[in-house]
Amino acid sequence: MLIYEMINGEYSNGAFACVFFDNSGFATKIFFKKKDISREDIEKVFQYEVDAHEIAAKNENIKKYVPEFFGTIQCNQKKIIDSCNKDISDRFHLDLAYKMKKIDAVSEEKGLNDKRLIELFTQAGIEYVKDCSVLIDKDTNTFVIDFATKEHEIIHKDLWADSHSR
Repeated sequence: MLIYEMINGEYSNGAFACVFFDNSGFATKIFFKKKDISREDIEKVFQYEVDAHEIAAKNENIKKYVPEFFGTIQCNQKKIIDSCNKDISDRFHLDLAYKMKKIDAVSEEKGLNDKRLIELFTQAGIEYVKDCSVLIDKDTNTFVIDFATKEHEIIHKDLWADSHSR
């Protein structure tokens, strides 16, 4: 059984998912379960990201700017362990995950400010780049991460109202 560990900086948390980095050069993004966001909404965010990676992998103008994409994976037979060695797998949608090449970045910038790159992504059908990050590797290559075909508007559930309306 493969184990993803949330220790030693081998992971990075985002708004919807955690990216786990392994020693073989891969990064695996697994989406969180969130109490105030429906599974359906999380699935849409996941699918828009997967669709965008698939588009980018086939587009000659932008594929050099994104990590190599290896597709969706099932993590149902895997465990996620926190820094206290506690199994926290139940906090994740283990069936909403994808794998890509790990980028060994020497710097990271929030947001994509290069108008030429924004235009290339948009022309390819990848319209949501406002929350992405830009990684620069040791050879000064630029990689864009955290993008999607479109933004999905999330309607947060009011859990207090739901629990008190019965």
